[in-house]
Amino acid sequence: MIASLDAGEARPAAPARDRAATGTTAATVGLGLVAFVAAFAWGIESALPWYVRGLLCPAVAVGYVLLRATPEWFGSVRIDPLMALVWLALPCSTFAFTDDVRVLQNVLAIVGASLACFVIASFVPTRALWAVLGAAFGALVLVVLAHALVNPGDAYAPAPGEPESLGLRSIFWQKNSLGLTLVLVIAGSAGLRRAPHRLALRVGAFAVLLMSQSATALVAAVAILVVQALAHQVGSGRRAGREGLTFLLLTLATSAVVVLFSVRDQIFQLLGKDSDLTGRDQIWAATWRLARDEPLVGHGAGVFWAEGSPGRAEIQRIVGWPVLGPHQGLLELYTDLGVLGVALFVAMFGVVVLLLGRRILAGAVGAAELVAVGLLLGLVVASLTEAVLLAPGLPVLALVAGTLLNHPATTTGGART
Repeated sequence: MIASLDAGEARPAAPARDRAATGTTAATVGLGLVAFVAAFAWGIESALPWYVRGLLCPAVAVGYVLLRATPEWFGSVRIDPLMALVWLALPCSTFAFTDDVRVLQNVLAIVGASLACFVIASFVPTRALWAVLGAAFGALVLVVLAHALVNPGDAYAPAPGEPESLGLRSIFWQKNSLGLTLVLVIAGSAGLRRAPHRLALRVGAFAVLLMSQSATALVAAVAILVVQALAHQVGSGRRAGREGLTFLLLTLATSAVVVLFSVRDQIFQLLGKDSDLTGRDQIWAATWRLARDEPLVGHGAGVFWAEGSPGRAEIQRIVGWPVLGPHQGLLELYTDLGVLGVALFVAMFGVVVLLLGRRILAGAVGAAELVAVGLLLGLVVASLTEAVLLAPGLPVLALVAGTLLNHPATTTGGART
């Protein structure tokens, strides 16, 4: 870092190491913005060309690492073989079932974005990366708030295919796209070092969430903050040798899940939702019935729900409106990759959870671990009603995996939640 000078002193010429530090800082900012584009900008309506995520993002990330990394780093870097298998399975399954160029481009975008996120998270120091991502999150929240205040007619306009506005969507495709992004923003806010910055980002994100009227996202955001707080306390208890506190907190978390599940109908009514999740039960039933003709390997990544596909047209006819996806994460994986793909993805996700759980139970709960807890929980909750496990789920999971595999565990003395 460049040392600050007292007021009134003449500024000497920057030494070579300071110029190098400046270049490194600029590169960190650039790589952080690449990670933001690759993992957190999927729901924005002005969709980026497929080659930005599929080719440019990994090219920038890999190119910088090749130029800057030492031979020792290449010798010590750890990869996730299950994630590599998922990256390989996605395009192979698509090539096997279709020659639709648009589907192939979308799949390549997911794989390329995931590769970029894994490389960046593995190479860039975690604290620096989340400082850049936090700034990007804050700018995004401010843009959405300003849009809603300055031009509410456009910000609340109905999404394509919707007869009327269902809530704030601003620059995003739908209000649920905005809601999911804000869930990830709230999860990532734990990576900010200063408590006022974390609080400001969370207050702004919750304000936008309320305006979007995305019930699932609101529940997920609250759950993330609660579980992050519990994870912090579990880590503190383990470091202090208070095993009883750890057991009590884990019991309380389990009890809370049971209670929430038992009163789910009342929660939906309170949030203005039907217990059938706005017709999603019909979509799930129809998708399950039609997708079972390829149970082992699926229909190919992105093929079943591609524009003009017979399966998509039949489901739209059954439900009576232009549904564009299965609205459920595991169901999306089943239609794309079959039972084998679901098993591979669940195993990959489970390995990441185990890595994180080992750190928490060892008492190593810092900013990186709390961010990982929030991102994983956010993806799980959102996947119950939205197809988010591939995009943005896979790039976000790559960020978490790269951090856990290639950076040491962290601890903090103060509260991070």
